Amino acid sequence: MHLNVAANLQHPAAFGTIISSSNRRKRSTHATLTLRCAQIVSSELDVAIVGGGPGGLASAAAIVSALGNGVRVKVYESMKGYRLQGSGVGLNANAQRALEAIDPDLLARFRCHGTLVNSSKLFNLQGDFTGQYRSFKEDQAKLEDKYGIRPFVLGWHEIRQLLYEHLPPDLVEFDKQLTHYDSDKDGVTLHFDRGQPSVHAKVLVGADGYFSKVRAQCLDDGPPQFANMVMWRARIGWQEGMPEPNVSMGYRDPASTGLSHPFAMIFQMGTLEKSKDRSWTWILAAPMETVQKAGVDFNPDTRTVTAIQGDAASGNALENAMRVFADFPQPLLDIVKSTDPTTVTQHGLYIRALGSAPEPKAPASSAVQDSSQSPTQTPDQTSPQPIASSAAQTQQLGHEQDSGRQPHQSSQTRTDSQDPPQEPPGMGDAQRQESYLGQRQTSGQESEGVWGRGRVILLGDAAHATIPNGQGLCLAVEDAVVLAWHLRRQGFTPQALRSYEQERLPRVKMIHVKGVDSATVEDKEKYLFKPTFKPLWQDQAGQNDTPTCIVGFDP
Repeated sequence: MHLNVAANLQHPAAFGTIISSSNRRKRSTHATLTLRCAQIVSSELDVAIVGGGPGGLASAAAIVSALGNGVRVKVYESMKGYRLQGSGVGLNANAQRALEAIDPDLLARFRCHGTLVNSSKLFNLQGDFTGQYRSFKEDQAKLEDKYGIRPFVLGWHEIRQLLYEHLPPDLVEFDKQLTHYDSDKDGVTLHFDRGQPSVHAKVLVGADGYFSKVRAQCLDDGPPQFANMVMWRARIGWQEGMPEPNVSMGYRDPASTGLSHPFAMIFQMGTLEKSKDRSWTWILAAPMETVQKAGVDFNPDTRTVTAIQGDAASGNALENAMRVFADFPQPLLDIVKSTDPTTVTQHGLYIRALGSAPEPKAPASSAVQDSSQSPTQTPDQTSPQPIASSAAQTQQLGHEQDSGRQPHQSSQTRTDSQDPPQEPPGMGDAQRQESYLGQRQTSGQESEGVWGRGRVILLGDAAHATIPNGQGLCLAVEDAVVLAWHLRRQGFTPQALRSYEQERLPRVKMIHVKGVDSATVEDKEKYLFKPTFKPLWQDQAGQNDTPTCIVGFDP
């Protein structure tokens, strides 16, 4: 425990009550003050990361790789521990490049457990094969011969576990729910629920997903937009009616387009030894209208709803899925019905428009609002708003199974390969965002950016959530590497965080458009396979003068 009271006294906001009540100068009073201060601010960190999902763990791994084991970094996860959950995630070439930049051995462990998905088949709602078959094998083989990289699928839980095992012991602290933080010129003091000791850090990283508490206080820009889609998924063992290995099987109306119709899919994913008996996953997704028509109550209000986790007693999520998809082929329903209810997750899909930089606002209360409260809402302030759907959005629901804290998965393939990939709704222009970023850096007393202010920064879904498009988790790992690079280059400073934003904005924007599952092979090669990241693990003497971490990226 860090007991530097002199340092702690630089942060009176963390324990102002104690200071004001200590006017006497007796030694006994000073000793009491020392003890009580230590109980409130328990440690001094270089970096505090909120969120123990893949994005947060990758950030910690990247920072340790870039700055060495002497760096003081902690990950704070609200869950009491990790358990088997989520489904499969596609690790594309860019994610593999980023993992290699953290540690080549880490990438090797990922590859050992991954599995390939080489093709997809589409069935109609009567269970008949539509004749729509798509093979990725030839294109993947050509790119592998050229770059030595081949995309693979690995379970979301397995990704999280491998990252966790890669970190030094005790770096992740569980059962730590952030309530709010206080900023000062030297850093940020994090406060947790149930009176747990506060922590002071030079930099705070918000990797806490869709409904980021860090973002809620830092940017105060409202909840993410509801994409008008509800998703269910679970892990299962192989059984009759499932596709052969390396093939994904999808179900939907062949005439449907966009996010306006329900669909389902089943495919295999890579696992660890302890989870190999559940190496398959099913995914169901339906628009809100279909959910309501089935009589299922789903509230997209992000302040009062959380992902519904079924349990052995109620099985709410599994029951809801069976009701919504009652008209789908019986072989699929038999597979879904046989699933352990405790493994089924239900949640909405949400996005953050990349170009929606917040307007300056009056300082908000430092406390993060309790989700149990229900004050008066206005549509543009507190309730997530539905977004328009497009054909490209459904086409982009490929082998992506994660976008931060909650995995999103799909192996839906395009049925009309001639349609160009469309930009997700609300996507802003990169140049406009960079201009905005430059303006905000010079205004006010603390530097402000699109994804952070002062010594606070966001990454992954907390920064740029989008529909499942094959790149959610991949971009979070990229974020981690680029953030670590700039912290190494510029120290634990606001300038490093703004440099990270400036490098990431055009890259994320371009990948959301031309690096998704439905993109052309040429665009995938240009934006996913060719660019590399400067290795964080190497002695980079002389290279720190280079302003960017990504090599070979031409927007």
